[in-house]
Amino acid sequence: MKKLMMRLLLVVLLVVALAQVTSATTATMELVSGPTTVIITDNGGGDSNPAVGGIIYSNTNLNGWSVVVTSGSSNSPGVSPFGIALLSVTATSTGPNELDIYFGDKNFSVPADFQMTFSLTKTGTGTGSGTEKGWVDNTNTGLPLPGGTPAGGLIGTIGPFSTSNTGTVVGGPKGVPLYGLTLEEILKDTSGTDVFTANGILSPTPEVSTMLLFGTGFLAVGFAMRRRRAVA
Repeated sequence: MKKLMMRLLLVVLLVVALAQVTSATTATMELVSGPTTVIITDNGGGDSNPAVGGIIYSNTNLNGWSVVVTSGSSNSPGVSPFGIALLSVTATSTGPNELDIYFGDKNFSVPADFQMTFSLTKTGTGTGSGTEKGWVDNTNTGLPLPGGTPAGGLIGTIGPFSTSNTGTVVGGPKGVPLYGLTLEEILKDTSGTDVFTANGILSPTPEVSTMLLFGTGFLAVGFAMRRRRAVA
């Protein structure tokens, strides 16, 4: 009986590991500026991050923008400690221009309500702004076609911020498995030279994160008690 339980546990762990590898490879980044659209898939062309579920991208001349995305990260099929994140985005423009950066993934399997955070640092002589939007897509279709609007329900909008600022918003529909998540950062340079540094995270609300943590703890305690009884 004990050997059978161990075999079943190994099978479950293997299935979870395979699910993570399979789903995380759908992480996608899309950059749109004027007539220029660049799409980068996890471990595809343009992605300098060899890890599964993460994208690093840089381009010194994307329709007049110099942009470095240090970390587009996905935890699909899980959502802990966050679902997706678009971190350390640095973008510079020397004249009127707009850049939209999308990052998303699908096949999330943990039901959750979500919150979105956004921080922006802006320097330079320009008068631009930065905005963030987030979506939960219960059709699980992933990122939009080039230049389109992501499918699913809008969690909310943070900004536009014309100076360095931070914000948080909670709302939108609940993520119902299997579902997709998308973050969008919109950077606008209206005059002069603007240098933006932006960070965005789409994560479960604190209540959901706490419940997931407690649930994992209860499962571990229950497994330990059952094992102790079996030994006795």
